[in-house]
Amino acid sequence: MLDFFPSLKAQYTPGDGNTEVYYLKDVTATICSFTSTPEVINF
Repeated sequence: MLDFFPSLKAQYTPGDGNTEVYYLKDVTATICSFTSTPEVINF
């Protein structure tokens, strides 16, 4: 993660216990709004 966002290296280091990286697989997200119909996204 820090390789993709080098600017974060000043705040975080590997193993510092401040962050976690999660990997999501086979996920369905539903985005709801008061002004439009829900949008379903699968990834």
